[in-house]
Amino acid sequence: MRTRPIQHATLLALAGLYGALFLQTSSGALTVLPGWDLFTTDSRTTFNGVHWTGVPLSTYNFGGLIGTQYVGTTDTIMQRMGTSGNGEQITLRLDVLQFVSTDPIFGPGLYGYITLQTGQASGGTVTINNDFTYSAQFNVYYDLHVGSLNGDVYASGEIANMTGSGNWQHDPTADALTIPGVNYHLNGTPPTYSDGNTANDFWPIGVGGDVPGSLITESASAFDETHVFFTTIIPEPSSLALLCLGVFSLAIKRRRTYNPGHLRPNHQIGTQ
Repeated sequence: MRTRPIQHATLLALAGLYGALFLQTSSGALTVLPGWDLFTTDSRTTFNGVHWTGVPLSTYNFGGLIGTQYVGTTDTIMQRMGTSGNGEQITLRLDVLQFVSTDPIFGPGLYGYITLQTGQASGGTVTINNDFTYSAQFNVYYDLHVGSLNGDVYASGEIANMTGSGNWQHDPTADALTIPGVNYHLNGTPPTYSDGNTANDFWPIGVGGDVPGSLITESASAFDETHVFFTTIIPEPSSLALLCLGVFSLAIKRRRTYNPGHLRPNHQIGTQ
């Protein structure tokens, strides 16, 4: 006698499930909230014929209730300044970028370092689509330092019209470093965000990634610059020890012997 009500309840539950799925795919439920993307740069990165790799931040102050958080091997942080997910173009701000050349370029044992210019905002726009693709375009204003991140500025310039595109998903990529309110559970309530979920998160997954976290490439064609990076992952204990050692060694001042080679002062990388 109760079979029919049970069937009716089941049909209602299925209708609700299908309705939720329909809303998620067709009526703006693919909302991506503002947040940050944390990236680790690969040594295949090239600017002006020189190979570069990232200098780990270890920690970063996101401000507000989030404050200072552990970011591991992250060397590049991009901040999405608006809400997207259905083709809206929003502002993309480059908050941090710090590289070191893979080989000495200023003389024996003297490496080049790249940071963002402090007086010039780097960034552009990103468009996040509901077919789970995205595209970005931005400019990078940089300082080239001699010997350390805080070394003398040898040259300044612009990497213009960097572009990148790929796929994205709501759930974190494999082994990704997640920070609530930064790149994870963005719809939660601060300061803990513990009541949130991944329904409004954004995780770029690149195209043809070959490392954990998914390989992503952005490029500017003028001088063949290519930024190769992947989503920052949680380091293994052995890697964490090496990271601490590496950060300590980078703090040691190097002897400054100028031998700039082919690099030229005030060269505007990425512009003609």
